[in-house]
Amino acid sequence: MTIKNLWSLNVDEVITAQKIKSELGKEYEVFFPINSKLKDIDLLLQHPRTGKSKSLQVKGSRTYSPKESEIEHLGWGYDVRTSWNQVKDTSIFSPTNKIDFFIFVRHEEELSVRKRRIKQDYLVIPIKDFRKITKNEKKKRKTGDYHYVFVVKGKKAVDILDTKLGKPIDLSKYLNNFDLLK
Repeated sequence: MTIKNLWSLNVDEVITAQKIKSELGKEYEVFFPINSKLKDIDLLLQHPRTGKSKSLQVKGSRTYSPKESEIEHLGWGYDVRTSWNQVKDTSIFSPTNKIDFFIFVRHEEELSVRKRRIKQDYLVIPIKDFRKITKNEKKKRKTGDYHYVFVVKGKKAVDILDTKLGKPIDLSKYLNNFDLLK
């Protein structure tokens, strides 16, 4: 007998749901679609008293080791960590279902002599802003995909890959900003 993932869950969606609950508190509930038929929607956020809801697309990152030449112009040193995401053009500009937010989950290793852990940062970007940034500031690959390399240091966040002007795109206002979901 084959076991199916009936809930269509992945780890990034689960940790994002937990983070949203801890950030927004009891006023909001996070729901998972029961199966993968709701294309492009990974989580639903609802304010039960008002009935208002928002649909969320969650993208987990892969680690990416940038070349020194890719990050030297930031002036942040070479000890920064980066993450890489790939998103299809259709997921951004013509999703199957209405999306209100993209949430990118950055995984970063924190290593010390005694501890090893993985820290997450979140880029919470309203779909209108994400479309505008992508259309105006990103280059599309021949495959029809967009690639994003997010660099975070402190309270600053930028995208450094495939930018039209060759300079980083400032995304700091979206970094761990869960208030945008209210």
